Amino acid sequence: MDSDALSKPYREGLVTKERFYLHIQFFRIYFYCRFSSARISMQLIWRAIPDAFITLRELTEAYGSMMSTQELRSLTEFFSDAMGEETIISQPRTLKHLSRVRVRCVMEGNGTLSPETLNKLFVPRDIRSYLRLLE
Repeated sequence: MDSDALSKPYREGLVTKERFYLHIQFFRIYFYCRFSSARISMQLIWRAIPDAFITLRELTEAYGSMMSTQELRSLTEFFSDAMGEETIISQPRTLKHLSRVRVRCVMEGNGTLSPETLNKLFVPRDIRSYLRLLE
């Protein structure tokens, strides 16, 4: 599929620019990086952003005329597997997740978002791991 066809949902106003970029990033990982680290890459990306998970319905509405139902199902199965949960309906992320994203944004703004700094935080180990995107 060429880039002109892939950009059709964005050009037609079916998805925002930001969401379109997430779709392209997801497609790139799915189609070109089908090795074990692809799953880890997906996890790290989606643990660091506040956006709702990608759903089959969303992909079908945007790309249903370009991809088969089976391809779209395969994409969402890969995504769900990487995230460790099914993404049947689009819903906001948890407050816990949104808090992590905000704390990381503030730390980045202060120049303190680094593995070394996160390891030195005087917080429980599980919170430190969560901020480091390990869970």
